[in-house]
Amino acid sequence: MIVCHEHRLVYLAPPKTGSSSIRCVLLREPFNGALLGGHAHHGFEWSDQFAGYFFFITVRHPFTRMYSLWRMVCNNRILFQEDPETYSKFRWMSERFPDEEPTIDEFMDSSDLLFRENWRCSWHLEQLPKGVHGTVVRLEQYYSDLEKVPPLADHLDLIEHLNPRLDAGPSWPEIINADRAKKIRKLWGEDFVRFGYSITLNAAKTIKE
Repeated sequence: MIVCHEHRLVYLAPPKTGSSSIRCVLLREPFNGALLGGHAHHGFEWSDQFAGYFFFITVRHPFTRMYSLWRMVCNNRILFQEDPETYSKFRWMSERFPDEEPTIDEFMDSSDLLFRENWRCSWHLEQLPKGVHGTVVRLEQYYSDLEKVPPLADHLDLIEHLNPRLDAGPSWPEIINADRAKKIRKLWGEDFVRFGYSITLNAAKTIKE
């Protein structure tokens, strides 16, 4: 979570929703934001002093988000093995999968991260007090939705894609089959409903990020 007091702005940042790019903008001029809640910028720590602040949250279709999480683990596991000192925060990924890159099924069946409350996008909204005003930014329409965030609308040119999709490996429609989609719906079902995402694979395959 990032708070920009000067602009009376609060950013809720579930992992793998395009949050790293926004974080880098909000933590420097002209926003000078502050990190709250721990867990990098993904934590949550609301305060009564934020009454009247405008909030926004970034979200993503659960199918593509799961795919992105798996690819992140595969990539960061290698980074740690090649340079443990620089990438020490990825140690757990290498320890969990020491011998070889996990399949997405191995990842989904063994990752404690996926079952943490704050990894469900809708959880962040559930923590907000009643009457708070804000908006949802969907990764699938990232820049057009960010135009609804008043302080950011004039600074969209500062936002860069920091974690581009890895070129190597199959695309998400090749990975997320019917059985895996069923698991994702069970895990993050509320995100489908709350943010209006299609629960069917065929409809979801039209997603462009």
